[in-house]
Amino acid sequence: KSSRKVLVVDDEKKFANLLKKYFSKHDFIVEVAYDGLDAGLKAAEFRPSIMVLDIALPGLNGVEVCKSLKSNPKTKNINIIAVSGDAHYSESAVIEAGADMYFSKPVDMENLLNVCRKIMKSRENGQLAPAKSSQNPDPTTQN
Repeated sequence: KSSRKVLVVDDEKKFANLLKKYFSKHDFIVEVAYDGLDAGLKAAEFRPSIMVLDIALPGLNGVEVCKSLKSNPKTKNINIIAVSGDAHYSESAVIEAGADMYFSKPVDMENLLNVCRKIMKSRENGQLAPAKSSQNPDPTTQN
């Protein structure tokens, strides 16, 4: 179960803490970061399997965080689920920067949880991640 680690990165503290409670309630170990710099530091230290990353962060934005994590051998295998309510960042640009999936805000929490469970199942089966896609996974495959 120790591989069930999620790092939530969002400068909206209420949203970040809500996600932390939600994932914790569903047997994930969760840490929170509120900016891009802290996200990189916590990713290296906490070693999460999954990062839920807001793209519109102050300072080092989520696109830069993706590029940095994917270029580092110690953090390149983290599955990054990008979330954004900012129209400045297109889904394709975020995926190109290294995110594995993209969700628009407001985020459907149950859908996000199901995606994270699928990622964990893939990892347990020796795969790194499901194919890159956006927020509408096939609902017929939910567990």
